[in-house]
Amino acid sequence: DYMRMVGSFRAIFMRTADALINQDKYDSAKKVLTKMFETFPDEIFPYDIFCVGSLEQLIKLGEYNLALDIATKLYNNSSMELAYYLKVAERKEGLMEDEITKSYHILYSVYEAVNRASPVLRDSTLKSRYETLKNEMEPQIKEFTIRINKMIHP
Repeated sequence: DYMRMVGSFRAIFMRTADALINQDKYDSAKKVLTKMFETFPDEIFPYDIFCVGSLEQLIKLGEYNLALDIATKLYNNSSMELAYYLKVAERKEGLMEDEITKSYHILYSVYEAVNRASPVLRDSTLKSRYETLKNEMEPQIKEFTIRINKMIHP
């Protein structure tokens, strides 16, 4: 499965970026993360759980525009997957517990990262874009939470 291999490569890039951040080599860490996203773009290798940690790294590095772009793509990917998995599970066409859990975790992790980043942003336009994404995500997360709870406690 090629996505596992891509996930492994992304994890290597992220560990390298973490090591550079710990050594206060922020410019090098930014280059590593940028290279990761250039090498494995969402259009070819959809962003997944392996990219959640890089979102936090980008925010730490002050790369808020790139972080917002990644957050938006992660949100779109995970919400589409979650909607599909819930539909299949609700029709009782298959057990999708692992997929539902993973997609919900990604969605909620992205929401939390956006929520943490928003208050520290000084640029009003960028802050507004973060708030817009956060506000778009909130009702969707609530809806998914209700649907998941109905499945767990019918």
